[in-house]
Amino acid sequence: MLALGRKRGFKNAIQADAGNLPFCARYFDVVLFPESIGYLDILGALREAHRVLKRQGRTVITAYPPHMESDSFYKKIGMAEIVVRLRHAGFRVLDAKMLKVNTRSIREVASEESSCLLYISARKIST
Repeated sequence: MLALGRKRGFKNAIQADAGNLPFCARYFDVVLFPESIGYLDILGALREAHRVLKRQGRTVITAYPPHMESDSFYKKIGMAEIVVRLRHAGFRVLDAKMLKVNTRSIREVASEESSCLLYISARKIST
């Protein structure tokens, strides 16, 4: 992906460990976890995101709900547990939605079992 990005003109691509980012504290406005949180040490990655976020910075997470099929490396974790871990890492949850996604629409659903994607946004609690 880094090579493809560079080929398309993205010059500042960096590969790094999510639990040990090579950036100064309070460097970014937003940290994104697109369908990746299940591959990481969740609490370690969230604490590191907290470190590199500016005051009042935000994180956005999309994740597969536990019932969704995925590869064997993806740790299945539900919405409630992601929210708890965000709070432990120093975030205040702003929005949490369970979504049903298809080629024509994205809609919010009432249960995790009916969803195919979890969406959570949170703001850093300043320390």
